[in-house]
Amino acid sequence: EVGSGPGRGFTVNVPLPQGYGGAALWEVCANVLVPAARRFQPDLFIVSAGFDAAVGDPLGGCKVTPACYHELTRQLMELADGRMVVVLEGGYNLNSISKSMAACVHALLGDPPPGHAPDKGVGERHAFTKPHQFHADLVDKVRTHLAQYWPSLREEGEEVVVEAVEIRVPAAALHGTLAEMEKALQDHVDEEHCYEKLKARQQALLFHLEDMPKPPPQVLEQVGWTAMRQSFKARSGSPYLLPIVDIISVEQAMHNVNLALQTGADGVWLVNNGHAHTPPEAALGHIAVQRTNLKGTCGGAAGKAGRAQLDALAECFTAVRENFGVFWIGISLPQLPPAQAFKWVSSHCPKADGVWLHHLTCRPADIVWEKSPDGGGVPEHGLAVRMDKWMTDHQPALKAVKRERQIAHWKGLVFGCVAGHHQEMVHEQQEAPEHMDEVCQALLTHSATLASSVCDVVVTSSLERGKPCPAPKVSAMAGVTPLALLSSCMVSDNPATIGSAEIVLIDAAALSGENLPHDAERAPADFDADRLRTWVQQWRSESEAQG
Repeated sequence: EVGSGPGRGFTVNVPLPQGYGGAALWEVCANVLVPAARRFQPDLFIVSAGFDAAVGDPLGGCKVTPACYHELTRQLMELADGRMVVVLEGGYNLNSISKSMAACVHALLGDPPPGHAPDKGVGERHAFTKPHQFHADLVDKVRTHLAQYWPSLREEGEEVVVEAVEIRVPAAALHGTLAEMEKALQDHVDEEHCYEKLKARQQALLFHLEDMPKPPPQVLEQVGWTAMRQSFKARSGSPYLLPIVDIISVEQAMHNVNLALQTGADGVWLVNNGHAHTPPEAALGHIAVQRTNLKGTCGGAAGKAGRAQLDALAECFTAVRENFGVFWIGISLPQLPPAQAFKWVSSHCPKADGVWLHHLTCRPADIVWEKSPDGGGVPEHGLAVRMDKWMTDHQPALKAVKRERQIAHWKGLVFGCVAGHHQEMVHEQQEAPEHMDEVCQALLTHSATLASSVCDVVVTSSLERGKPCPAPKVSAMAGVTPLALLSSCMVSDNPATIGSAEIVLIDAAALSGENLPHDAERAPADFDADRLRTWVQQWRSESEAQG
């Protein structure tokens, strides 16, 4: 979007994905908007001050902090001799609007941001972190494109690209094995065909990026955000902190829930990972979740043990709900298929605030994979070669979940796991700590979109227990619907992910101080009160530091 005719180049537009955050917005202003404005030398700035992008806004989902708004306002005041009109527009969270506008007014008055002492000064050093690499790459592409109209955007020695030309990928680079396609691509590289651009175009064609389905209506209508705010009405502002109680007995569950309440958590999840059975004699000789179903087709000792685990969970929930009436309590059901969870929880735990679907089948696309004959550093599942087709929310598994939720008239929150532990990878780069290509981003985003067609909150985690969830993965999934991070370590996940998650979960082993493996053949210890308090305070302070 650069305008047309005599006005071509005078529209300076930078597209950013939902959930981009203050760091990406500052990258835009520092490298595109402010340099272009200096070149234009405006007489007056008119700012359409809608705070839909503010952190806490349920619709914008862009997570821009008050400190960021302050610094952007301060930067603009250095242009046009400080002549600026700030016109209030929209926004859907009064608290976010008031904090953001207060920060802008502080900047107009020449004061530091609210909550920052004058001797600490103002400026980007406290307002922003480093943007995610794909945000920085996007801004750089926009800057390079606009440099043909705005010389001030050019870097020293940089050539100006006058107009984008169509990049033609040879047919041989779109068929065959990865090695064959790569050779065809390399053979096509010359002075007119940059490898990086050819590769990007090849991937876009192989994975049909231009045909990615639009989000279903319930996603566009932001249903999940509304449901989350209503469910956690006891406290405004995320992230909501929910430790997971791995039950052993009613007494142990009550003790841990009380610790969670006393240390400032926003609620708890109750789960039975195989340690409790009602009756006890239904237990098998090893500790593990036993899958069962409500149709009676999963018989034998394993099916009986699974049902006994569910009965023990219901017994603990009833006692906890009676003693902690207004505390948020969710039920995690790894024993049941997702579509059957609603019927069970509606009859056994009707006063639960949420249900967690562990085995949600949510395929973003039909992917063709290729495995290396000798292994050669290739992941076990192989490498994604191409896509046959995008999948939609009409998948039978998702339709079954949606149907059963409606039949049960379930009004609580629904959590569903995507691209997490014990789930199939959508792309070999999904656990990449830094760089993630456009294909992997699109697949993760679409996975979250599909899950949010039946769930209010999408849960993700690192595939490797004990490690933080990669920041690019979180960013690709954030903004579609409320995102929950499942952590199995005390330290917060990558600081770059703070502000991207509306809900943070932590498992019992991390809070017990025992460092137990996930499949431990022993009962988990009670929460360590100091560790739980430290976890809550750490997330609270780090999220507050970002706005």
